[in-house]
Amino acid sequence: MKKNIIIVLLILANAFFWIQTNSSFKKPSPSPPPQTVDCEKANWQKCLQFTPVDLPLNYFSPDDLVWGHDNGSGKLGMDRYALASIDNKTVYQSYPTTNIRIKKFSSQKTLINPPDYSQVKNQLGQAVGFDSPWVEEIFEKNCKDYQKLALHFLSQSRVIEDSNSFDVDGDGQKEQIITTNDFGRADGGSPHSSIIKNNLVIFSANEDGSKIVTADTADGFYVEWRLSDDDSPRCCPAGYFRTRFVNLRGEFVPVYEQEIRYFVVGKDID
Repeated sequence: MKKNIIIVLLILANAFFWIQTNSSFKKPSPSPPPQTVDCEKANWQKCLQFTPVDLPLNYFSPDDLVWGHDNGSGKLGMDRYALASIDNKTVYQSYPTTNIRIKKFSSQKTLINPPDYSQVKNQLGQAVGFDSPWVEEIFEKNCKDYQKLALHFLSQSRVIEDSNSFDVDGDGQKEQIITTNDFGRADGGSPHSSIIKNNLVIFSANEDGSKIVTADTADGFYVEWRLSDDDSPRCCPAGYFRTRFVNLRGEFVPVYEQEIRYFVVGKDID
């Protein structure tokens, strides 16, 4: 009996020694702490929340390109970018949250009844001035393209940049979706969006960079917008927030949000 116990102990001791000396069974060394990036000294890419993908740009559609950096080749199309940010169904999206952050929106109905042409032009002339010919050209073209609707927004120092239409309240009729921006601005400004129906503004989204886009169903829409504390450059945003609005008893209310982050592709990614 004692002999059997001794044999078992020797086997266990040998097994323990073999495990300790065999590298595949060794306890892995602790990982080094993650390195931090000094954003004041590093390339700007490293300081934004991008996922870099070192792939040729022609793997992606030009429709998905948000912004890019010219490679100096002078070619047209995607080839002229050495680096580009991509926004499509494969970008990062957070899980929906009912913690709603969008604040600057309204379902208040406002009648489109602006001052007349001369009054609006005089008002803008005093506020912004028409010293540069292109400023007056923008004013005149907006009035020509959108007439009374243009004067409504111009009286608020906003110029219409884009117009679209889709059904937002499920009545089978398309509403007009207007995107406006600061009149006479010297930079990118801050786009806002409004919904027009029966000569009324029935919804407005005034967060920075607000854009109203169609949803999968006609019981509302999405507002894509930028947080005020987003410190990514205006030229090269890192992404946006998307808030789902639904039509609830005649009023558009937010029900959930997601964060969208672009990824960047190109051959000069570090």
